[in-house]
Amino acid sequence: MPDIPSLSNKHKPPLGRIYPFQGPISRAGLYSQGPARLMYLAMERSKAEKPTSPIPGVRLRVLAPAQAACLLSPVLVKATGRGLEIKQTPEGLWELAAWVEESRFHPGMMGHLRHLCARLSPYLGQISLDCEPQERQRPPARGHKRFFAPFQVTPSLWVAPPGTGLELEQGQHLLELEIGKAGHCGLEPASRSALTLLEELLSRESVARALDARAGTGLFSMAAVRWGVQRVRALDQDPHSVAVARRNIRLNGLNRAVKAGCVPLERDGGLYDLVIAVETHRSLLRRARHLINRVARGGHLLLGGIGYGWTQRCVSRFCPPLSLIARHRELWWESLLLRRP
Repeated sequence: MPDIPSLSNKHKPPLGRIYPFQGPISRAGLYSQGPARLMYLAMERSKAEKPTSPIPGVRLRVLAPAQAACLLSPVLVKATGRGLEIKQTPEGLWELAAWVEESRFHPGMMGHLRHLCARLSPYLGQISLDCEPQERQRPPARGHKRFFAPFQVTPSLWVAPPGTGLELEQGQHLLELEIGKAGHCGLEPASRSALTLLEELLSRESVARALDARAGTGLFSMAAVRWGVQRVRALDQDPHSVAVARRNIRLNGLNRAVKAGCVPLERDGGLYDLVIAVETHRSLLRRARHLINRVARGGHLLLGGIGYGWTQRCVSRFCPPLSLIARHRELWWESLLLRRP
């Protein structure tokens, strides 16, 4: 083996690093390449070793109206572990296409999806589901982003993708949303139910300060400001949701009225005239004490996302000290409006 030339430390590769070269190579040749050249060769070798043969799998395709597509898209993402290809058809329906590896696909997956489509069809319109074998060079990205057309959530609130430029009549409000994986866009029955109660409350009550205990996309915080709330604090423990909410707040020009933060509810010690909590019933029951403590005297608490069979249990947990004054149901989800004496 030839002698190794003396090199300064800044030209030597880090100790312990393994370079994926094929075949024997002398230490002298390794050091003489230089760190940048070595890294480039390692990256090229890594690219060359990637498999190029097609991956066997199954393509799942759903054709459904907008609200049903919004409910089914997260189910498909969870079942396949991959992203979705979403597009709108000329008939106004939405096509959801998902892909799953052949090793992960099983008949029970299709059975679950067919059962869910059959339950939704009587309420939301005809839903078609089919699957076919499909090979791909590489699996689709794991990211998930829902795309949708402008739609009306409540009598006075519209939601649309960024840059739509929808012109509305006087008294109508428009919110432009980027969804990402942050959750609510307004098409979900749980969101529509809670927004209906929120609109009814703010049409007759004046609210100075509000708290959104699960910010998500910032939909409820921004809707509250559009309907007259002066200040809203939006909290979420998911950094991705907070980032999406902040983008949406800037997009709609509500930076001064809505402040979003990645802060647990337990660490917020303020009192609010209105507290909004739209999440799963299990989460509501788990955080009930903290939600109640954030409501000021004479204030209101809006609960959403409650499965219909859990309504009475949630009422028993929050009342007393609060009292139930209104409720609204959409499909299998119900929202409750409570007041503190």
